[in-house]
Amino acid sequence: MTPCEPDTPRGSGALFNDCVATTQTPLRVAALTGGKNVPSARFRVRALTADLALRGITLNEYIPSVGKYPPTGLWRRGLWLPAALTARLPGIAASRSHDVTLLQRELISTLYTLEGLTGAPRVLDVDDAIFLHRAGKPTKRLAKSAALVLAGNPFLADWFSQWHSNVQLLPTSIDTRRFQPSTKLAPDSETVTIGWTGSKTNLHYLQLIEPALKKVLNARPKTRLHVVCDKAPELATIPPAQLSWSAWHPDSEVTEVQGFDIGIMPLLDGDWERGKCAFKALQYMACSKPVVASPVGVNAQLLAGENIGFAPTDNASWESALIALIDDADLRNRLGQAGRALAQARYDTAVIAQRMATALRSVI
Repeated sequence: MTPCEPDTPRGSGALFNDCVATTQTPLRVAALTGGKNVPSARFRVRALTADLALRGITLNEYIPSVGKYPPTGLWRRGLWLPAALTARLPGIAASRSHDVTLLQRELISTLYTLEGLTGAPRVLDVDDAIFLHRAGKPTKRLAKSAALVLAGNPFLADWFSQWHSNVQLLPTSIDTRRFQPSTKLAPDSETVTIGWTGSKTNLHYLQLIEPALKKVLNARPKTRLHVVCDKAPELATIPPAQLSWSAWHPDSEVTEVQGFDIGIMPLLDGDWERGKCAFKALQYMACSKPVVASPVGVNAQLLAGENIGFAPTDNASWESALIALIDDADLRNRLGQAGRALAQARYDTAVIAQRMATALRSVI
């Protein structure tokens, strides 16, 4: 067995399954996450567990049986809140027998509740602009209860630096062994698929560029738009024959992205959007798909620094960017390969796990 080289990107020849971490004092971390399918739990915690173990860190995740987000309907919320708090008690109790507690945002969405009962030292992990809720008061209390804040992007880091002297940048990771280009031969077809994947709460971003998508699909009849989401999109002006939808599922999320030819990520330009961590773009990049994304927050940094796609700012530039990619397969391939190389070098789970391991050990 040979020592690991944790900063070596996967795909570069390093045999990650045949190496062990250098000897370090074992560390046990209790991670209190928001739910089984919550993206931040899946990609900022669960995806890093194996790589952290190689570095001597045992990360135990405590997933509540009742979700941290309130249900629709005010009458249901009165029953939900005490149930959600009760569901947190096993994780809180377990955290007190660990060396570090990792809190993923708040235990209950937009509120400061039982965080002070968890074991110390605490590390707060944040990948959204949660300080925009309730005038930031719960978030400020949450930050002050932690020994360290891990911020998913520079915008979040700047905000949390107002309330905490120990803030470190930790981008969201992508497992480039799992999210990778398809090994299947591409079908002999002239059809080009524009793809979008996300949750129903973000479908309104797709509607922002509906005029551009309509023009593109009308101009290129062999192109189609495929949406992967937990709800079917409402895009009334898109030709039905050129629009398809698949229900999101963790078992099929990789093959869905592999089926795209172009990955899109439209956004508004606001503080909530600046707090996002570009995960859609990372999924597309890891699968070697060119990215067309609004230049907001991390998206702007990704697209400005590397030749991985286009950064349209209005419907006209969205239309021209998509047409350019539809008409040039070589361009799609070049941008897609550059995106994957960037995902491997900077955002792979091995790279991010090494940074998280250093951060977690720093609070002991």
